Formats: sequence, C-alpha cells, structure tokens
Amino acid sequence: MTKFKYIILLSITIFVILIYLFQARENNKWPFNTSIGYYVPNEAKTLIYNILTPNSYSVTSDKHDLKITSTSIPKYNFKKKYGGGIDNLNNEKVLYISVDGNFFIYDTKNKKLHKNEFKLNNFFNIRDIKIISELNSIAILGVTTNSNNCGQLELNLYKFDFQDNKISIFDEESENIWKSEENCKFNPKTSGARLEFRNNYFYVSTGIFQSPVNSGIIIENWSQKNSSSFGKIIKIDYLKKTSEIFASGFRNPQGLFFVDNELFGTDHGPKGGDEINLIKYKSNYGWPCISYGILYSKSIDDKNLYPNIEDIKDCDVDKNLYTEPLYAFSNSVALSQGLKYENNYFYNFENNILVSSLKAKSLYRILLNMNSNRILQLEKINLKKRIRDLIVTENGKIVFISDKGFINIIE
Repeated sequence: MTKFKYIILLSITIFVILIYLFQARENNKWPFNTSIGYYVPNEAKTLIYNILTPNSYSVTSDKHDLKITSTSIPKYNFKKKYGGGIDNLNNEKVLYISVDGNFFIYDTKNKKLHKNEFKLNNFFNIRDIKIISELNSIAILGVTTNSNNCGQLELNLYKFDFQDNKISIFDEESENIWKSEENCKFNPKTSGARLEFRNNYFYVSTGIFQSPVNSGIIIENWSQKNSSSFGKIIKIDYLKKTSEIFASGFRNPQGLFFVDNELFGTDHGPKGGDEINLIKYKSNYGWPCISYGILYSKSIDDKNLYPNIEDIKDCDVDKNLYTEPLYAFSNSVALSQGLKYENNYFYNFENNILVSSLKAKSLYRILLNMNSNRILQLEKINLKKRIRDLIVTENGKIVFISDKGFINIIE
C-alpha cells in the first residue's frame, strides 16, 4: 500500500472515531458512561469536552426555537461533580460558585466567564447559593467534613461587594445560620440539597446523605425520623435563628423553588419514580415507605418491584398518612432545579414552570392549574446536557450550569 493510501485510510479512521465520539458524548455512551474518566486528568478531560461540545446549537420546542450557547468553565473539577450554584447579580451578570468554591462572573451579554481571585475553602462541597439582596449577602449551602470523614450540611451567610466584574466576600463577617447533625456515612451523591429564602425564612432541602445501599432504603431511615435533619425540608427563621422540620419523607431532593407563594420541590426516586412535589407544611412525602420507582436490583419480570410497606423499618403502614407527588416519572430522569418563568422574552413560556434534569438532559415545561394542583401539559425539551442548576435573568433569558464544565445561556 502506498504512503498516500495510508494517509487516506488514517484520515478516514480518525474521522469515523471523531463522529463516534461526538455521538457518544451526546448520548453518554462508551467511554463517557464508564469509570475510565476517573483516571483521566482534569486538564485532559477539559480539552476533550471542549473539542466535543459545540459552542452553540439549536433546539426546537413546541413553543419556541431555542439557541443554546455554551462557555467552558476553566479548571472545572470533574471529581467533585455534585454541586455548585448560580444566581443573578444584576440584569447582565450572573454569579457562579463552583462545587469546590471558585467564584466566577458570567456576562450574559458577551457570554464571557470571568474567574475571580477569591476562593472559599470552608466547604468540602458547595450544594447551592442564593443572593439575598435585602441582606446584601450571599447564602451558601454546602457540606463540611471533619478529620474522621464525617459530614454535615451547613448554611452560611456572607456579606459581599460587586464592582467591575469582581466580587469581594467579607469572610470575617460570615454568619452561620444552620447546621445539620454529623453523618459519618455521608456520600455527596445522595446529599442533594437546595436553598430558598422568602420573608426572612430560609428553606433547605436535604437528602439521605449516605450511599444509596439497597436503592436508598437505608437501615437508619433518616427520612422518617423527626430526630434527623436528613431526608427533610428544614425551615429556618433568620431573625430568631430557630429551625424546624417543614416537611419529611425525601430521598435525594435536587430542586426547591417557589411558584407564587407555594413551595415546590423535586426528588430522585430509586430506579424511576422521580417526583415533582407541592410542599405543604408538616406533610410526609413517603420515602422510603412508598415510591413509584423500583429497586435497582429488580427487573420487569420480578413480581414485587418494590418492598411491601410492612417490610420497611420505621414506616407507618397507613398509606393515607403520606402525601402523593404532584407528578411522578415512570423512568429515571434525575430531576434537578425548577422555577416559574415570569418574563415575556419567551412569551409562550410565560407563567409556565420549568424543571431541569440530569439523566434525561432535558428541560421540562409544565403548565399547571394552581387551583386544582393539576398538571395540564408537560413538554420535554431535550437540551443534550446534564443540567445541575438554572435561573432566569432579568431580561428573560435562561442560564444553566451543566455537568462536564459548561455554563450555558438559552436565547
């Protein structure tokens, strides 16, 4: 074979490999769905994902044509992938704090990401952030650990100043608002936690906070115990510095948001059964006593896809004591954050609820009848990215953080 033919054959082989990698990246197939990635250095991963991720692409929903523009996050920590958060600083600037405490300013106008010198080292893992303008502060919810590898959730409030694309945090003026008890079996994968603030009250959602052995039906059953902060939504009085369990019975809640004056949340089921919940005071949402999901160890040929309630420790057998979800997905979509869209930029989305997802890589547009608490319409918009957090800017565009190191804007 001549040298020219070798070059042609090599070129075709490289082209075919690149086509496969683009498709595998989009559909999370081999090697992107394996543990190989744990052994690849961060710098190499960043290069690979930057090459395989388009800077912009278009998606068509039932209501709008959407353009998504992606900006790479420098020095993204692939190992600490469960967390981070975003919120609006003003009508053009968004604050992004990474899972490992790096601060970035995202300019939604020119789609540039500015890394700040400041880094917060207080947390092992940052779960969510909230800018509270009336307090001139940033609330940060994260996981802290001790020398014995025990973990707890902690909510702190920091005064800040923002000028010329630079943000300054006055660490010495930080204020601890709330701490959970320690958990020495903690696992960040199921320590889903979100943060809301309204009328001088913080609301914090917490997961089971340890490895999902037996699909998350853990022996301790924190979700059903009033002595535990885990598997709950905690309401914290900022002025009085007191807290109480607002609602219970959650597995891994990755979303918490207000729609008008009602509190909503999302929760990961085991295999399927992911829920959208309308959160009511002192309600119990049933985990692990009842679920619309099945155990990871079960197949569709098994007779009992989920244990009988009588066989789960610390569960009340009266199913009427548990609150049904507003909506439960039959397959695993891994719901994350949600919000009510209240802008006319996407005029056909106005007053709809948007809920993001990780595994399904989609944004769900929901039309809800608030009077009857009934979902009238649900549209799946495939954005091709695992969405960790999302917000709406003051001018109505949608910004979201996706796993693999990108901040994205929808126009």
